[in-house]
Amino acid sequence: MSHAGAPGSTIMGRTPTRGAPMPTIEPAKSSSTLADTQVEEHINIRSVLARIRAATTADQMAPHIDKLTRILPAHFAHEADPGGVFDTVVSRDPTAARHIERFLEQHAGFLRDLDALREAVESASDDLIARAESFCARLARHEAEENDVLFDALYVDTGDSD
Repeated sequence: MSHAGAPGSTIMGRTPTRGAPMPTIEPAKSSSTLADTQVEEHINIRSVLARIRAATTADQMAPHIDKLTRILPAHFAHEADPGGVFDTVVSRDPTAARHIERFLEQHAGFLRDLDALREAVESASDDLIARAESFCARLARHEAEENDVLFDALYVDTGDSD
């Protein structure tokens, strides 16, 4: 990468003036980058959920519950970070705010339910498979709803711009 003022360097097709101060600009995450990251995280979560659903014993399920316990809180935090995907969605479509609020409320419940599911795995609870299936189905539905809101806000042409 060439630096401003270095021979052959250009900024927006122009050679900078020698000695002129160069502004520093933090690269902004584009909405497509945020969306791509979000979709990748959702794919990863769906993959873990499929492994949990395929497990027929607590021993089979345990490593996948452990993985979900590591990735889900980070995923939820990433979505809610200032300037993150939820902020971007609301800035593009203010009507999505009600969905985002609901998603944030659901996140806390999912984390509590995941802790309870982890305890059920550790104790090899009799109703483990049913509880895991219910949790996975609810979380998969939640992630699909987030994808729908994200897609509508970031990719649907509302005709507001030229």
